[in-house]
Amino acid sequence: MIVESEWALKSARKAFGEDVVWGTTSPWLLRKGSALGLHIVSLESDEARETAQRMFRASFQFGKEFATDLNSLCGWHGYADLKQIFTTSLVRSFGGIFYKAILLQGFLDRAHVEGDGRVVCVGDPDRIELKGLKLRYGRFDTLYALLAAQGVSPELSVFHHDLPQDELIKKEQYSRFRKAGWWERALSLLTNTPSSFLFKIWRTLGTSGIYPFKTIRLTPRAEKNLLILRTCELIDEAFLSLLLQGAALGYLGRIPRVGTDGTPQPAEASLPDEEVVREKLQ
Repeated sequence: MIVESEWALKSARKAFGEDVVWGTTSPWLLRKGSALGLHIVSLESDEARETAQRMFRASFQFGKEFATDLNSLCGWHGYADLKQIFTTSLVRSFGGIFYKAILLQGFLDRAHVEGDGRVVCVGDPDRIELKGLKLRYGRFDTLYALLAAQGVSPELSVFHHDLPQDELIKKEQYSRFRKAGWWERALSLLTNTPSSFLFKIWRTLGTSGIYPFKTIRLTPRAEKNLLILRTCELIDEAFLSLLLQGAALGYLGRIPRVGTDGTPQPAEASLPDEEVVREKLQ
């Protein structure tokens, strides 16, 4: 039986009892299994790294070629490159479901060897966030149950279980906006590299107004100027090295909206009329 959360595990235990081999990719459930006295195995234990690498390369090829086809089929896209818009989302969605399918097949093969060949996936295949142009699966989508519900094998079945909507909202808010505790901040500080540590100090001083200059450099004359739109780990780790090489770094200001006549619009400019947007999209 495949479970993806502690809630799903509790619900399935009530229905199926204890004499079950549980499969999961959840690190939390894998750690908790022994404490609960359950036989919980990792779905990824038998998968080779090469398999995952080949699968993700195939996912990238799929996303790139699919978006290329969209460019050729959609004459209305104008100057926009649909590869830039959709490729990343397509790679993630295809790669995610493809990887889950490989793991599910592996667990099904294991069930044939060690059990009666049947696998039950716990979840709600009807509650999937992948809708319309939203091409990424949601944090709490149960993809194993989604695959099992497609009827690809008579040995696969679904045990319907879904979290209450208010509980899903709480978990989503917690995972996205939870503030780090003091011990987490201390641990993060201790594990920072010198470059990352200095970058965060500069960023904090700049946002608080204590550091008054728009850029930072270590040399009298900048060899190169780099403007940062959004931070990432690469910027953190390269920050000190770039400064030592004579670079000046600063943040890119907010890009203004452009009106129909091509002139920049103020930040508080009103949004276009709904009818205008509908006409353009048509």
